[in-house]
Amino acid sequence: MFLKIRDGFIIIQAIFASEIITGVCANVFIIFVILYGFHKKHYLSTSYKILLALCFSNVIYAFVTATNLYITFYWPGIYSVQTHTYIIFSLGSFCFTSCAWLTSCLCIFYFFKIINFSSRFLTQVKMKIDTYVPGLILAVELVSLGSGFSSMSLYIIPISPRNAAVNSSTNGTLGSTDTGQAMLWPSFIPMGIPLMVGFVATFYVFRYIKLHSHRMKAGSIGCDSLKAHQTAANTMLRLLVFCLIMYVALCGFCFGIFPPLSAGNWLVAIINLSFTPVQSFLLIHGNPKLKEACLERIRCRNTAKH
Repeated sequence: MFLKIRDGFIIIQAIFASEIITGVCANVFIIFVILYGFHKKHYLSTSYKILLALCFSNVIYAFVTATNLYITFYWPGIYSVQTHTYIIFSLGSFCFTSCAWLTSCLCIFYFFKIINFSSRFLTQVKMKIDTYVPGLILAVELVSLGSGFSSMSLYIIPISPRNAAVNSSTNGTLGSTDTGQAMLWPSFIPMGIPLMVGFVATFYVFRYIKLHSHRMKAGSIGCDSLKAHQTAANTMLRLLVFCLIMYVALCGFCFGIFPPLSAGNWLVAIINLSFTPVQSFLLIHGNPKLKEACLERIRCRNTAKH
């Protein structure tokens, strides 16, 4: 029985490690491609600025998750010290909130780029959206930092060493169920708002493309641009749906829906850790330049083997 449990833990750790390593490598690849293109052309498109910030947030999230897992498996007693728990939880809250808001920023950017507005105000915003994005990214990071600090300031339920050991095996940074409920307002509202905004923006993009697709094909935009708009809209929807799944999984961690060491608990943990690799895959798949760079890299490796 002991050997089965130990083997199970080894398999779970291997799955966790593969998810983290894959996610970090994929995001570093995206960052390298973007920065290499900037080095060659001395120009960085607005969408790439958002992608760059998003990939940096993903990498930080992966490292925070890896640190949490290391502590959970090899140093669980550290969660008996409240300060350590505060820091790790707040970093996780900051990273996921940042990723959610940056995903929403990408949706808002394409919302203004794709749709032609009849409103004069929205038309002016559309014309200046490229200049607004850097400030928007800065505002997003400040909001995310505020979410992290709010989590730290309200995470005040005492944690005994006994509870810390149980909680660390259950969900690491989120503490007990009561603690998770106390963290709901400062943590999950800033994570949920950008998802709502992103879904609304994406809905209007799909609606606009469906209503004007025939005119866009016949007009000056052409089929290629229409296909690019559809690809961007599909990527936005996939990213938002995946973020929503992650949001639900984080709620499951926060409220301890599954008992410690249960199959459901480990499944939710695996879903949470899949955030970085899956999101990077969606970004690469939805961006023609990143996709081509990835395929070129694969072709080079295959050529080198032969």
